[in-house]
Amino acid sequence: MMMGVYDEVDSLKQATGTNFLRPVNNSQQPASAPPPAPRFSVSGANGVFNWTVTPPTQSINKTLYYELSYSAVSNFTSGVTTQPATTATSGNIHSPGTTAYFRIRASYDQKNWSSYAYA
Repeated sequence: MMMGVYDEVDSLKQATGTNFLRPVNNSQQPASAPPPAPRFSVSGANGVFNWTVTPPTQSINKTLYYELSYSAVSNFTSGVTTQPATTATSGNIHSPGTTAYFRIRASYDQKNWSSYAYA
């Protein structure tokens, strides 16, 4: 009997394109897989650090958000400053008198983030 019900539901799915066994009225969006880590470079002089990101080739036509953070400690265990997420692929950080290590990660939805790229 259950196989008969399943066959009927399956035939309705094929006829209408609606999957009755997976309702679409759920307001929660599915999790987005994070993009690959971007390529990243930093240069600086006189307390101004210029950063540039090259998006992964799989993400060329998609909106990517970048979260940049920096620290005086190379392992980022203390003194970490995190910038707000941005879609910009370059920018400046003014931090006179500091030596800093940088990292960046990317996301499509600002919830699921790639692994960090370091500079």
